[in-house]
Amino acid sequence: MASQKRTVKRRHVFGVLAAIVLIPPITRVGFLRIKDNPLPPVADPKPVLVDGWLLDESDLEGGEVS
Repeated sequence: MASQKRTVKRRHVFGVLAAIVLIPPITRVGFLRIKDNPLPPVADPKPVLVDGWLLDESDLEGGEVS
């Protein structure tokens, strides 16, 4: 049996490099799409009008408002 000479072709090298670069982001996007809600929940705002300023109710907890 004759042995075949194996050569590395430029397109094989580019294919491997493309796979190394593209597989992690594609996997990450796929994982995030599988999850129900990838972002943490955000509380609903409770707007309060104080002296012409529209503030959130949580902004009033730490400071003084006249």
